[in-house]
Amino acid sequence: MSRKSRKNSKKKTKNNLPGGLEYELNNIFYKSNPSEYFIMKTEMLSLLVVDDQELENIFKNERKLGSVTIGGSPVPRRVLRERMLATEAVVLFHHAAETLLRFYFSHRDFSSAPWVAISKDKDFAAFKKKILKEFNCGFDEQEVCRVFLGVNEVDYSDSRMVEAVESFRILLKFVAGRYLDESFLYNSVKHGLSAIYPESDSEMVLKVGDDELPMLSGHPFIYLHEQRQPGVRKGESSFYSLTQTLAEQDLGLVVCIANAIECIWKAGRNLTLGSSESLKVYTVKAVKNILFGPILSQRKHIRSFICELPYVNDEGDVNPINIFLKREEMDEEWIKYRQDKTAELEHFILNLDSRKTSLPHHLETHNRYLPF
Repeated sequence: MSRKSRKNSKKKTKNNLPGGLEYELNNIFYKSNPSEYFIMKTEMLSLLVVDDQELENIFKNERKLGSVTIGGSPVPRRVLRERMLATEAVVLFHHAAETLLRFYFSHRDFSSAPWVAISKDKDFAAFKKKILKEFNCGFDEQEVCRVFLGVNEVDYSDSRMVEAVESFRILLKFVAGRYLDESFLYNSVKHGLSAIYPESDSEMVLKVGDDELPMLSGHPFIYLHEQRQPGVRKGESSFYSLTQTLAEQDLGLVVCIANAIECIWKAGRNLTLGSSESLKVYTVKAVKNILFGPILSQRKHIRSFICELPYVNDEGDVNPINIFLKREEMDEEWIKYRQDKTAELEHFILNLDSRKTSLPHHLETHNRYLPF
C-alpha cells in the first residue's frame, strides 16, 4: 500500500467530550470573572494623568518583584505619560473588543461549553469574516438577548429588557466596526511600535466651510500601510495615515465592554451552573455618551487622514496622490438631546433566577476527569 493510500485509509474520529466533562470545564471557566482584568487595567492607566506631586512618592520608592528590584526614579514628564496613555488605550480597547466578540460568538454557538469553543477558534480570517457578517446584519436581537441576558426571546412588553438589548447591540456594532477598520493602527502600535507621534510643534488644520479642525492636537498616530484600508486589495501605492485617537473614549469603551463581557459570563454561568445572577446594564443614553461625548468635546470629527505615498512612474515623474478622510459617525438624535456634560454611566439591574441543575453522575460518585 502506498503512503498516500495508507494516509487516506485512516478514519477521522470526532473527539466527543465524555459526559460530565463539560460541567467540570464550565465550573472552572466561570470561577474567574474576565472583566476584572480590563477594569483594573483601566484604573491603572488612569493614574498616568494624576498630578506629578501625587505620583512622586510612588516613583521615588523601590519596588520589589520577587528577586528583582526596580529602583526609585523621577516622575516621567506629563507629555510622556499622556503618550503612553494614548498608546495603551488603543491596545487595551482592541484587546477588550476581541475578547467581547469571542465571548459573544462562543456563547452564541456553543453555549454548553464556551471555553472549548474559544480555544478552538484559531482561524483569524474566518473570525474577522464572522465579525463582518454580524456587523452588516446589525447583530440579531434574539441572539443578543440570549447571550447577554440568558433569555431566549425578547419580551417587547418589558421596557428594560428592550433597552438592554438595544444598548448591547449599539456597543457591539461600534466595537466590531472599529475593530475591523483600525487593525492597521492596532498592529502598528502593538507590533514594533511603528506608529509615530508627530512633533509637538507641528501644525495641521483642516478647513471645513468656515470651521477649522485641528488635526495634530492631542496625541495622534502616524503609521504606514500597504492597503488603503483593511479588506481592500493591495494596489501599486502604499499609504500613510494620521489617526486622532481619544484615550477618554477608548477607556470609557473598555469599561462598557468589560461590563458587557461580565453580563455574558454571568448569563453563561446561570445557564450552565444554575447560579442566580445580577446583571448591570448600561442605558442606551450612557453608551452613546461614551461613544460621542469625547468626539464633540474635543472637536475630533475627523478620525483619520489617509494619504498615498508619492512614487515615481516609468517616465520619472512623481504621480499625483489621493487623499481620503474618515469622519467620525455621530448620532444626530444624541446631539440634539445630549447633556452639557458627559453623564455618569447610568445603569439598571436585571436579575437572573437560579436554575435547577443536577450534578453529572461521575461527580456524584466523587470521580473527576480533571485534576483541579
